[in-house]
Amino acid sequence: MRGLIRHAALVAGAALVLLGPAAGAAAGASASVPGWSVTPSPNPVIPTGQLFWVSCPAANSCMAVGNYVEPSGVSATLAERWNGTSWAIQAMPALNDVSLAGVSCPAPAFCLAVGSQAKGGGTPLAEVWNGKSWSQLTAPNPHAENGSAFTSVACVAAGKCEVTGDFDYADVAQSVFAYALNGTSWTAQKQVNPVGQEINSDAGVSCTSTSTCTSVGSWTNTGALSLAERWNGTSWSRQAVPHPPKSVTGSLAGVSCTAAAACTAVGESATNLNAFPSTTMAMTWNGTSWQLAATPNRAGTSDVLSGVSCTTPTTCVAVGSSFKSPTGATLVEVTSG
Repeated sequence: MRGLIRHAALVAGAALVLLGPAAGAAAGASASVPGWSVTPSPNPVIPTGQLFWVSCPAANSCMAVGNYVEPSGVSATLAERWNGTSWAIQAMPALNDVSLAGVSCPAPAFCLAVGSQAKGGGTPLAEVWNGKSWSQLTAPNPHAENGSAFTSVACVAAGKCEVTGDFDYADVAQSVFAYALNGTSWTAQKQVNPVGQEINSDAGVSCTSTSTCTSVGSWTNTGALSLAERWNGTSWSRQAVPHPPKSVTGSLAGVSCTAAAACTAVGESATNLNAFPSTTMAMTWNGTSWQLAATPNRAGTSDVLSGVSCTTPTTCVAVGSSFKSPTGATLVEVTSG
């Protein structure tokens, strides 16, 4: 991959959905820029909706998840479904103080959404879509001192999923963990948490099979640095990752793998411990090592890439944000091949 090309996108209040040109035209888009359009998406009665992740198993089938704040001030889960023509809010299990951080839909009739709930000091949350309705799935709980949460999910088939998350001890100690879902049965997997690293955090996971997964995030004891781990069907191992020249901090927020030897991860880096202003960062896995890939940045802004999706090893779309006080804008970058 030679690099990423930046495309600007529009900012909208409440829940925001961006679609490609064909889908946007079909949905009656309200605003657009070359290649992208903002399409109408519903919001809860209290317009505080936020969508954090989306998964599309087909052109006429997408599921986006996030949360909204109820009048009482507590957070509730939010899911919206695209049927090829319009977005519609889906009924969710009645839970309080909950949030969804990721969703994976290998087929229109199956999605697994994950996140966290406040009860018990913070516990993982899992919810399942069966093609008609959402229901809560009993989730394992690592029982950490300061709570735990699922942070990302990747499913290779219905009921065949990999979930990663974080659990906290003391005030600053945080470790990563993983679970495999087979039907309704969970199996714990131990991720690598080296001694002396106070904070390890998973942000994204991608799998090409049940025995080949990559998770990304960050680790720190003074400043954040990029984290990547690999699942081979038996165990997780830590991978060496490069750092951009002159960078002091960095983190990976999303990863997409199209084959066992082809992954792209995205995030941000900075030349100071405050991590601001930041610049976009991308790297590719070739089956042997991670290599940095050039990414563009807007002049005078702080730019971040938070997610990526690839259809081939050299065809990817990355999304994020660009900030210049006092305003921000959405950011979309695509690979040039």
